[in-house]
Amino acid sequence: MAEPDIEMGESGVGARIVFAPASPDLSPYLGGFYRYDTLVAPGVQHEEMFLPSWGHLRALLAGEDWSFRIGGKTFSPLPRLSIFGPTVHAGYAPVISGVLVGVSLAPRGWARFVRTNAARMADNIVPLETHWAKGASMLWPRLVAAEAFDNQIAVIEDVLRHRLATTPDNPPEVAQIEALLLDPAIVSVDQALAATGMPAWKFTRFVRQHFGFPPKLLMRRARFMRTILKIREDMDKSWASLVDQAYSDQSHFIRDCRDFLGMTPGQFAARFQPLAHAAFEAREKALGTRHHLVADVADSEA
Repeated sequence: MAEPDIEMGESGVGARIVFAPASPDLSPYLGGFYRYDTLVAPGVQHEEMFLPSWGHLRALLAGEDWSFRIGGKTFSPLPRLSIFGPTVHAGYAPVISGVLVGVSLAPRGWARFVRTNAARMADNIVPLETHWAKGASMLWPRLVAAEAFDNQIAVIEDVLRHRLATTPDNPPEVAQIEALLLDPAIVSVDQALAATGMPAWKFTRFVRQHFGFPPKLLMRRARFMRTILKIREDMDKSWASLVDQAYSDQSHFIRDCRDFLGMTPGQFAARFQPLAHAAFEAREKALGTRHHLVADVADSEA
């Protein structure tokens, strides 16, 4: 793979990061495609943080071994072609010189493409072949050969379409609950439960299977992500002015921030994250939304 043309600043870390939307037939299942071309100067050590998210398919196409820490568990070395399960804790990874291509999966995408219990993969990373051997064998050689990002997207979409054609439709409740998690008016398990009309036992089992976490934790996570992404979007504002209305007070949000990120809101806002900043801007430019975990007004009106 050709050496990327990347400028490095005084930090000794450089990156070219691009995002792209999925084709319309696949967009209900995917949060978007991305490619990170990164370059690190000799002797420079820098760690970046990844916010909690839904699942991902990721391929490290060039570079040295890569590691990733989620909560108290470190995955090292990472599989070259991997499934990242849905996370409730932030991920931390040292930046390496390399090329990473990936696609984020909405819960509907997880249910349709990965087709394994999301709770068993929560805060976890495994080789893609563990849960989708045929997909791994179809993807890897073609991704390596397709050097351009557009071609890599075409390869992934072709494999995902094959999966769509050979698997049954999702239960409709997956899309329904996914929409509820994007609704800032839904702040409690009781509200979500009432909206679905499911018995409590079925709702609990269903959300663990398809979303990865028990209902109460899932709702906490949705509330937290709404606020932390507002802070991430406007770093010049005081974080205290951006706390979601579902929080009873600032200390309530601080506790969640410690639980999910392992740090305070102030530490998050002050953290040196050049790749995260670049990725945020690239995603905003390409996809027009802050994050696939949070809906903008424009999204809800589309």
